[in-house]
Amino acid sequence: MKSVERTPIAPLLLQRFVGLAGGGITVGVLPFFLSSGELGYYFTYMNLLAAQIAFDCGLSYVILQKMGGFAIDAQRPDSIGLSARERISELRLLLWTWSRRAALLFCCAMLSATPWLKRGDVDGSELMLWLALVPCVAMAFLTNTRLAYFEGRGRMADVALLRAKQGLVGAVLFVLVLWTGGGLWAALAPPIVQSVSATLWIQREDVGRSAFVELSPRLWRDGVWPMQWRIALSWAAGYAATAIFVPATFAYHGPVEAGKLGISQAVFGAVALLSQAWPVSQNIHYCILFKEGCYQELWELLREGLFKVQIFCVSSIAILTVLWYWMGVQLPSVGLRFVEFVDVVYLGLATWIGSIIATLAVFLRARQQEPLLLPSLMTGLGALLIVIFLAERGVTAMLAANACLLMFAILPWVVYIAWRAWQRDFGKDA
Repeated sequence: MKSVERTPIAPLLLQRFVGLAGGGITVGVLPFFLSSGELGYYFTYMNLLAAQIAFDCGLSYVILQKMGGFAIDAQRPDSIGLSARERISELRLLLWTWSRRAALLFCCAMLSATPWLKRGDVDGSELMLWLALVPCVAMAFLTNTRLAYFEGRGRMADVALLRAKQGLVGAVLFVLVLWTGGGLWAALAPPIVQSVSATLWIQREDVGRSAFVELSPRLWRDGVWPMQWRIALSWAAGYAATAIFVPATFAYHGPVEAGKLGISQAVFGAVALLSQAWPVSQNIHYCILFKEGCYQELWELLREGLFKVQIFCVSSIAILTVLWYWMGVQLPSVGLRFVEFVDVVYLGLATWIGSIIATLAVFLRARQQEPLLLPSLMTGLGALLIVIFLAERGVTAMLAANACLLMFAILPWVVYIAWRAWQRDFGKDA
């Protein structure tokens, strides 16, 4: 069985650690510089802007997968290698064209939400921040999408280091703006750093561009779209499942409660982000092993990933839960800035289940398919129904219902899909 060289895990762990540290800075610093109401505006804005994942429509992920498949053939000196290199150039052109249009559409869609924010009693300063934040995030979204091209060419470690530097510089500027009295305007620092640094990095590293490549309509129609539309729906549903609760809380219970939920979700979101460092680092290797038919090594890699993710995730959630309880008893004034302890339990449960689902999703999507479309749509639809019927009752009701949805409906479904994939790989399909 052919062994595949793995991507170094250290740069991706560094990237996730910087992301975790940035989340820690947000949680630790924001309450000292922003009022409870301002925290609500901040996290409502951030959750609305997270809709950028839906505008990517899954293209960057498909490009990464396709590039991984072409990477082996591109090393060959014969006509097969030449054809693979041409396909890589076409994929680059497709990604560049799509990212431009997606960023523009995202910017227009977010700006169209301005009247809704005005109805939410947003004052002039907060409205101006929103109008400035949208184009900055759109530019960061454009450059971040294009980095998938370099990840697909085997430069995941380099891209991870770039994102780690972006996160570090962005967090430092974020704190400096807060320290100098900038208030909510500190939110502009991270997207500006991301867009400027990524643009300069891409211009320096994009040596493989070619002015002679023409984009074939069949490339997108036959090679990308069949998988892209499934991932696009999955990501849109995933956004609804993870980012809709804070805006709903803002609408029904005001900015103070939205701020409590937002800052609490940021903590567990950082844990979820760091827990996926290992599976993401092995994404290309999943693709290569599947293409070469190395199923035994493929599933061993998955088992290793699940074990590492669960050890980290469970221990982190346990530590956070104990810390939260201690803080509520010993530091009640600080604890009032966060959700209740029972809500923490539900958040931790959802994070743990989500880590299993996310690890299996990376593995299954590397097989050049999107088998999680229906579970993702069910998750998104469930989140919408939770908001419609339970948002008015409070945060606890929404979080409890979401945790139950993941545990009793989505997780068993995804595990069953993975089990069916195992049967197919080893010739045991009934």
